[in-house]
Amino acid sequence: MKLKFYKSEDNDCVKIITKHGKELEFEYIEMIRHIFNDKEIEEADIDDQYSEEERESIRTLISGISTTIETLFSDENENEI
Repeated sequence: MKLKFYKSEDNDCVKIITKHGKELEFEYIEMIRHIFNDKEIEEADIDDQYSEEERESIRTLISGISTTIETLFSDENENEI
């Protein structure tokens, strides 16, 4: 799963892209469900309309989520052993 960030009529928009390539409207619950099932989040697709500062902020957000996911699921796997 990954997130797609784009601008539409000067509004910031986000879509969820499933591992099968399907685009879904963004909802937090849906994002969490896909993260839980996939146990990862891929690098985001970020539209060129975003400034470099905005792009870096989004990359930092996704990196933080990814690190948290890795920690969460590695702890879960260690507890199963």
